Amino acid sequence: MADRRPRFEAEPEPDLSTLWILPFGNLMTLLMIFFLALFGFTYASGVVKFEAGVFEGLKKVEAMSQEEMQRLAKQAEAAANPAAAEAAEAEQGLESQVKAMFEEKAVSQVADLKVEGERFRILLPSPVLFKPGSADLGHGARKVLHRVAEILRPIRNDIVVEGHTDASPVRGRRFKSNWELSLARSLAVIRYLAHAEGIDFRRFGAAGYGEYQPVAANDTEADRTKNRRIEINIVRRTA
Repeated sequence: MADRRPRFEAEPEPDLSTLWILPFGNLMTLLMIFFLALFGFTYASGVVKFEAGVFEGLKKVEAMSQEEMQRLAKQAEAAANPAAAEAAEAEQGLESQVKAMFEEKAVSQVADLKVEGERFRILLPSPVLFKPGSADLGHGARKVLHRVAEILRPIRNDIVVEGHTDASPVRGRRFKSNWELSLARSLAVIRYLAHAEGIDFRRFGAAGYGEYQPVAANDTEADRTKNRRIEINIVRRTA
């Protein structure tokens, strides 16, 4: 009689050869997350440093003085136009020379120096050179003009001598107006500088403005004294 008991077949053993994929995949995921996090941190740090650098640069620009800004602008202009840069450098050298000699020759003791536009203006009070109502150089005027000539002689620039008066009526019969008096004074200064100091006549120009270009009101004697003046203008650009 046949054996009718159920038979149980043995289950196949599981394949363990691919189990390593799971931990390896987890490890790769963790490494990817780590490197992404590291990249993100580095990128953010770089942006912060860049923004900080820009901010610091802006602060430095704001802190720069007007002279520094002008210097940088001149450097940029020089790089773009070398010929203009050379001319500007020559002009700067002339300004330094005039200022140095103005002090060295003690002209600053009796006159003022102003740099305006295309001119250096040496302002001499008329009482230093002339008596009231006169266009003849007074006592001591030649000593003063000799100091000025030592500034003018070494340079080649043109010179414009201007005469100015206050608004008081002209004295004496020699001149009919302050206009004529101011022009006569400027010519007297030019004659001395050319004849006595040997400066070329062709460099000079003369002008007389009378009372029409005052530097102060004519209400007080002190202001009227300021308006009575000779201006010796050194033109920046040579012919």
